[in-house]
Amino acid sequence: MLTVQRECAQAVNRVLEQAKDQQLVRRDLNGVELVTAIGAATRPLPRAFKNQTPQLQERLVQIMLDGFKA
Repeated sequence: MLTVQRECAQAVNRVLEQAKDQQLVRRDLNGVELVTAIGAATRPLPRAFKNQTPQLQERLVQIMLDGFKA
């Protein structure tokens, strides 16, 4: 499991470096931050939040994407 996890992290970092070279994302963004942010943004919201603000998850994803831009 650790080997697969390490290989995935290396692959994410390689793709992220290519995105940085193309000025598609911030230079200071690292793979752990990217994966953690994606996980947080895509995790299902508790029903109470979803009922009160149905577009919240999409908005949070957009905010994160805007923040990742170079």
